[in-house]
Amino acid sequence: MSVTIEALVYELLQETLILKDTLNQKEVEPEELITILEKREVIMDKLTPVLPTLNDEQRKILVQAEEVNSGLLSDLLAHQNRISSKLTEIKQLKVASNSYHNNNPTAEYGFFFDKKK
Repeated sequence: MSVTIEALVYELLQETLILKDTLNQKEVEPEELITILEKREVIMDKLTPVLPTLNDEQRKILVQAEEVNSGLLSDLLAHQNRISSKLTEIKQLKVASNSYHNNNPTAEYGFFFDKKK
């Protein structure tokens, strides 16, 4: 039983470190983050009932995972800001593209006429 608990503690630390590394990358797919978060949640659900039975070494590993985890909130918020700024940029480009093509229907043929208003 203690081998299983020790494996879970190590796995939680590894998944937390993977999440931190993934968040530090520039281009990250949200599905990848969700997958890692779900794995961590499953591990934490398995560890919760056996927390009182952890030995000192297992507790130290769990504390290391918590230290890494405490810095993840700022990384997650930075990633959220990057995504929202990209969405804003895409929306602006879409609005500009739609208004430009609606005013000049011939632009799709490779030439257009500017109209002065």
